[in-house]
This record gives sequence, C-alpha cells and structure tokens, in this order.
Amino acid sequence: MKDTGIQKITIFVVVTLMLLSGGIAFAEVNPNSQEFVDFAEAMRGVQEVQETVNMEIDSIIAQTPLGEERFLEVYQEVQATGNVPEHLDQQEVMVYQEAMNEINEIQMASQEEMVAIVDDAGLSVTRFNEIVMALQEDPSLQQALVELQ
Repeated sequence: MKDTGIQKITIFVVVTLMLLSGGIAFAEVNPNSQEFVDFAEAMRGVQEVQETVNMEIDSIIAQTPLGEERFLEVYQEVQATGNVPEHLDQQEVMVYQEAMNEINEIQMASQEEMVAIVDDAGLSVTRFNEIVMALQEDPSLQQALVELQ
C-alpha cells in the first residue's frame, strides 16, 4: 500500500478491537508464556486480514472514477469537517459514497474475522488489546514477538 491518506482508512485493527472490547488497561505480559505464543499467532492472523483489507480498499479506490488523488482529497475533507464537501457535483458525491459503503462493508466483515481469529487463539479481545498496549511500551516484548514470528 502506498504511504498516503488511504492508511487513515485502513488502520483500524487495534482501534476496532479496542472499541469492541470497551477499552484497554495496562497488564502484565509474560513473553515466555503460552498466552504470548497464542497472541503471536493471533497477531499474524489479524495482520493477514489487514493486508487483504488494505489491498481490497486500494482496489476500490483505484477503480473509482474519481481517481486516488481526488478520492483522498474528498476523504480528508470529510474527515476534517464531518460532511461531504458542498462543492462536489452530485456524481462525485455518489461515487464517493458508493466507494465508502464498499469500504465500510469490507471493514465490518474483517472486524468480525479478526475477532474470530483472536477468539480462536484462546484470547479475549480485551486481553489481546492489553498485550498490544504492553508491546507498545516494552521493547523487550517487541523483541520477543519478533522472535516468535
């Protein structure tokens, strides 16, 4: 995926899972535990889903008559103001909204898939998020995760 505003659309894994669980708390994480191994497995699965979603979203945006650059301009304006810009013609509004509807459908389906991956690994979404937050704060946990992957 290109390093553009599209990433704002597609970066939702941890945020989505946090919203589904009602927040997170900092917790102790043992990098030598089976739980951490299970987490690493779940993280791989979640990342694979995210990569697939990113490709699908890139494809949707690339196929819009707006083109990627114009789509991103509209997207950024919607994010900044909360509304579809009034200066768009009706055709642009329809194209943008159709693309966003497709993107939202893909994201909703992928959220369910990611939750299932976490559940299948034997973790709750809350615990998965606690470990994610611990990873962000602890370089030794980050290294342990790299070694597991």
